[in-house]
Amino acid sequence: MDKKGKVAKFIILFVLVLIAEYIFLYLLPRGFEMLQRELTAKVLVAVLSILGTQAVATGDTIQLGTNTLKIVYECTGGFAFFIFSSAVLAYPASLKKKALGQIIGLAGIFLLNLIRLVAISFVMLNNPSLFDFIHKYLWQVTFTVIVIFMFILWVEKWGAE
Repeated sequence: MDKKGKVAKFIILFVLVLIAEYIFLYLLPRGFEMLQRELTAKVLVAVLSILGTQAVATGDTIQLGTNTLKIVYECTGGFAFFIFSSAVLAYPASLKKKALGQIIGLAGIFLLNLIRLVAISFVMLNNPSLFDFIHKYLWQVTFTVIVIFMFILWVEKWGAE
């Protein structure tokens, strides 16, 4: 198969795997998504506490000083992981290498997302006027670029047959 054919096959598989992952997510009990959001909130509060910042999580809502952060699904890193996961599963590599990619990707995206949440929490506390820009634009682009870089790194290190 020529290079264009391989790229087309990868893109088609990527889209199909992504659709399958979303169907799987949709079929999970609704409580699963809430559990993800609550876990994200609790981990964030624990890290903020370690860093000397007082915060309280009630469900998926965090009280941070006089401000409130609501953790929605997009705040869990789940979407970014689905994109990464779909790319790894669609790429031609052994099952062992794909499994390694899933594990490394999940851990990396979880850590990256936690750093993102801590950073925007500090922005909210110290310069709330910048919160929307940092949250909606800067971190969205940064997160996306890093996830793409993670996939490229996986391909270079472990993905190639």
